[in-house]
Amino acid sequence: KQYRITVPEGWRVQTGCIDEKCVLLSPRDTLGTYDRFTENISITINKLSSSKYTADMYANFSKGYLPKVVSNFEVLERKRLKYNKVLMIYQGKKDKYEQTWMQYYIVKHSRVYIVTCSLETKNYEYYRPIIEEYATTFALK
Repeated sequence: KQYRITVPEGWRVQTGCIDEKCVLLSPRDTLGTYDRFTENISITINKLSSSKYTADMYANFSKGYLPKVVSNFEVLERKRLKYNKVLMIYQGKKDKYEQTWMQYYIVKHSRVYIVTCSLETKNYEYYRPIIEEYATTFALK
């Protein structure tokens, strides 16, 4: 593996996890109605076309691309955390669910490592501190 991340207690690693694409799935919650949405943290690794590609450039690319797959797309927050790491928080509707995403872009050695936390918007405030704690354990080896 090219990275490590702490798996939240009670969560499971989706079958078929490989270095380039891996998803951590939450257990069902009991925050009100029957839970049909599975909160998750996914890790995706993409090769970049140039070694000059930065995390900021990739965040800009994503901001342009995401409205094609997320309806009512809106960026809530965007900030550079390190020279090679950007966080973008956005919301919208996908797969019949109102969702909020926290997406980290880390660029190193002509690759972008994307850590995406997908949360149902109505449960975002509850889950954010929990999921953020684990997403920030992501580290390259």
